[in-house]
Amino acid sequence: MANWKGIAKLASRWVAVVATVFLASSTLEACKGDRIDLGELGESGGKKERRQSGKKQGAGTSESDDVEPGHVAESNQELAEDLLKWHNMARTDPKGFADKYLTGSGEAERECYEEFQSKAPMGKLELSSAFCSYAQQWADKRNQEGGMKHNKLNTSMGIFAENMAFGGAKSGKAITLRLLKDAGTPSRGHRKNIMNPKYSKMGVGYAAGGYAPHWSVTVLDYGK
Repeated sequence: MANWKGIAKLASRWVAVVATVFLASSTLEACKGDRIDLGELGESGGKKERRQSGKKQGAGTSESDDVEPGHVAESNQELAEDLLKWHNMARTDPKGFADKYLTGSGEAERECYEEFQSKAPMGKLELSSAFCSYAQQWADKRNQEGGMKHNKLNTSMGIFAENMAFGGAKSGKAITLRLLKDAGTPSRGHRKNIMNPKYSKMGVGYAAGGYAPHWSVTVLDYGK
């Protein structure tokens, strides 16, 4: 019986990866602690993990679950470069990006589409090795300990904002589109972080297979 319970728990975690994505954003200016929550937080063996609440989709997520993952990265470096590409596509040509990729019917997606129609283009982000190292350390920590807590924003390094995504495909396209739509986050903090013209650098960390909610965590740090 114990073995069957273990198999059931493992299976539920894999289902969560396919069906859901959690987002969290933090910035010095606003939106600290924003969340999209689909499951209830439980305890297992002294470690925190996510349990499904019996619903396949939670409030504010149905419109973002139809994102085609596109290219799935095979390494963390590849994911970082893919995220950089998709972030910069949105930043340098918001209207063109919206016309091509934000054509769904969900409320948050429509709102993002309308916002991008008149949004001025901004400069590209570049990957910072220091930011990536900082983000990776936090991704590893969340994967080891579980939970959705944000890292301290290291302003001495120039880091002023952070987005976190839990579960979903290891894909720059999928992660970027979900962060931009920002369904379920009233402040749209993830979108604001990506589209902040003051930021010129970003770092990416990714970890999976441990205690991260919904099996994987992607940490994105932004600054200048």
